Amino acid sequence: MKNIIYLLVFASCFACDADMADGGDRASVGDQNGGEVSTSGSLNEQSLNSYIKVFNQLKSEVSDVLELVNENEPSAAQHSDFSRLQSIIQDNGMSYDGFVSMSSKIGTIYSISEANMETYQEISDMNDGAMDEMISSIQEMIDDPDVPEAQKGELRKSLQEAKSGKAQLGNMFEQNKEKAEKMYKKIRKKLGKIATESEVRLVNQHEKELEAAYDGISRPRIEG
Repeated sequence: MKNIIYLLVFASCFACDADMADGGDRASVGDQNGGEVSTSGSLNEQSLNSYIKVFNQLKSEVSDVLELVNENEPSAAQHSDFSRLQSIIQDNGMSYDGFVSMSSKIGTIYSISEANMETYQEISDMNDGAMDEMISSIQEMIDDPDVPEAQKGELRKSLQEAKSGKAQLGNMFEQNKEKAEKMYKKIRKKLGKIATESEVRLVNQHEKELEAAYDGISRPRIEG
């Protein structure tokens, strides 16, 4: 089952990154009227830490409306908890528009920074490892003297299918490698238009905190 999971992860990542590279139909987090908010505000250590604190509080207390805000849904302003969301943001010394602008920028940096050939290769290696585990497990059952011979016939078929599947996955990753390299160059170039190198480094330094904050909820929509 692991190999299936990793393959699905690869497919979803590849599709998502391709969408970013081509512009896609994703918009940045909108203001309370559903419009697009600029992500031009600069990030520093203090503002990023404040953002993570506020985001976690919003996720804890008003997750439903935060989900709508992250999805850039105009209906967020009509949600019963929208005023509470605004109050939490303002109580932490931020404006609503400032929060969603920062959320869009940070979400964009976070998402695009994940796209790299190392990740692509890691997923390929994970698939190989998962398939090797499956092949080894089947082989052990075939070699087990306590397993009935009738069952071993089916296991031998499964073993051949697993070996064939591993080869097919390897070919798929190799065939898409050049396309992935071009795509990653595109999205890295896009990142350079959205944030400075220091902002990218800062978000990367807080990757674990952001990963925890975004866990269980939609990430802020990235810039198209």
